Amino acid sequence: MKLQDVILKAIARKITWLQAADIAGVSLPAMEQKRRGYQRFGYTGLFDQLPGKRVIYSVPMSTVEKVLELYQTILRSHPASFS
Repeated sequence: MKLQDVILKAIARKITWLQAADIAGVSLPAMEQKRRGYQRFGYTGLFDQLPGKRVIYSVPMSTVEKVLELYQTILRSHPASFS
């Protein structure tokens, strides 16, 4: 499972952040740092970058949570469409 998948599951509250850290094989503080990077910079925040080289375009965390919620709602109502 990719780190992004683990973080998305934690954001969607399917797993706890402690479980996400365990799955990713990192400490809880390291996972919290990855979470903050993802919340602030989106997908590119998961990668180590040089200071000052951040991508300025990102989606607000509230939008990510809303999209995940809508996706899960659609997936529950039409599971065969996503297999």
